[in-house]
Amino acid sequence: MEALVIATNRSQNFREWFEVWKKEIIENALELFIMHDTFDSRETQKLSNLFPLGIKARMLDHNDVIDEFKQYSWIIPQQSGACKSYAIYRAWKAGAERIYCLDDDCLPGPNRYVARHQFNLRMTIRNHVYETIDPVRPRGVPYLPENPIMLSHGLWENVPDVDAATQLNGYEKHYELRRGPIPIGALFPFCGMNWACNREIIPLMYFGLHGHAWPVDRFDDIWCGFIAKKIMDHLGYAVNSGIPQINHNRASDPLKNLEKEAKGYQWNCDFYEFVMNDLHIIGNKVLDCLLSVAGQLAKCEPVGYFAQYGDALKIWTSLFKE
Repeated sequence: MEALVIATNRSQNFREWFEVWKKEIIENALELFIMHDTFDSRETQKLSNLFPLGIKARMLDHNDVIDEFKQYSWIIPQQSGACKSYAIYRAWKAGAERIYCLDDDCLPGPNRYVARHQFNLRMTIRNHVYETIDPVRPRGVPYLPENPIMLSHGLWENVPDVDAATQLNGYEKHYELRRGPIPIGALFPFCGMNWACNREIIPLMYFGLHGHAWPVDRFDDIWCGFIAKKIMDHLGYAVNSGIPQINHNRASDPLKNLEKEAKGYQWNCDFYEFVMNDLHIIGNKVLDCLLSVAGQLAKCEPVGYFAQYGDALKIWTSLFKE
């Protein structure tokens, strides 16, 4: 089974999203796992009535999180990327061999979305050396085993994924969406709006303690990506970025984003330095590696916050051991 995961807190957006993606969902026999970011079970039930016969869809909301996680439900904050993580976990629990993930304001782009992600995730690549010729192997590139792509990271075609400060200060409108493997040893800004992964690394997709009731926001996917890439490098897995591309239907408000991001700019710099230089991955399996990360997060500043993040990651990892 292959699953498509989406989180939404905008009912009308979701209705529009479903109409434009319905053909792709049906053609690829995808099962839907929708996390409705609310406690309003009546509204969640209304959305479940959208789906015609033949489409398998599971509607989830925060009531499901509390019912299942009980005293540990705090690891899935409202109004954050972690809402997606709950739907991702449920898809894994249902046996998904591959997961695709979109936001509710994403529209199809010029590429075949599912087919292109599938193509990426069936490839092996050489990501241990930056190659100066494509696709021919340049002289001097070592004949080492190629690494399987486990994470396919797509981008947006019409709006670049930039932070609020860049939006407000202005940016070069003629930009290039880079395509290709992320080299070993390099981190990258993982955007949670358009990606797919194989079952082996699904546990890495925890978007952490951001948003509602937490002191930082809008870095949930970025920090998830930093941790995931560090672990994937350790395990010999690869990330491909740049394609498929989708359209982003709704430009966010940069002033509101700046308010959410302001504290996170310095935290993000510190966390990047921590992951690059001070985080040491231990283990030969994804879950062991995650636990080794969880045990080290309290070394990052601010210690109080990252100690809680580490506790949340331990709880999250334990879900996949059951």
